[in-house]
Amino acid sequence: MGILYGIGVGPGDPMLMTLKAVEAIKKCDIIAIPSRKSVAYEIAVGAVPEIEEKPKLYLDMPMIKDVDLIKKKHLEVANIIIENLDKNIGFLTLGDPSIYSTFSYINDIVSKDYETVVIPGITSFSGAAALSNEALVQWDESLYVIPSIHDDSLVLRRGTNVFMKSGKSLSELREKLASVEYKSIKIIEKCGMEEEKVYEDFDSLPEKLSYFTLVVIKV
Repeated sequence: MGILYGIGVGPGDPMLMTLKAVEAIKKCDIIAIPSRKSVAYEIAVGAVPEIEEKPKLYLDMPMIKDVDLIKKKHLEVANIIIENLDKNIGFLTLGDPSIYSTFSYINDIVSKDYETVVIPGITSFSGAAALSNEALVQWDESLYVIPSIHDDSLVLRRGTNVFMKSGKSLSELREKLASVEYKSIKIIEKCGMEEEKVYEDFDSLPEKLSYFTLVVIKV
């Protein structure tokens, strides 16, 4: 019986992949990716070119908000992986597998009866902090990680507030921040990738930003 590896490839730069992630990819017989246009896979190719020779398991993971449909899809994908677990499978994920990753839901199902291993990766907000040459938190500051805005109330807490994958909700975030005092803001699009861009205010933003946009607000 094989092992399912959840492999974090980091925020975007192949040079930021860990040695453990590289070794895990090399030992895997099959590479599982959410779609045929996987950002995580493209990053991995930059660090492990031989990954292109490995068989692929393309998984249908649509971006939907219906919780029941999502759970059904997670179960379907988990069963597909289990059917192929006579070999080692590497499930690639952007950033870290334990931070809002599709793999984490699949792992919850597969790990009940099969061996799984999680290989951590550098998070997008750690990469963004390095890019900005600023600490995320200092002294007694707290760090808050928020997936996006899902309700009508926005509460910024003292410390550093990180809004993940906020490309489609920036206009809403901007509107809600209009009446809130904060020390600084950084908006990072495609952190670590070739198209990486950093903005320090909303006025300089283009009309559209990538789904892979991170907002770091210090209060």
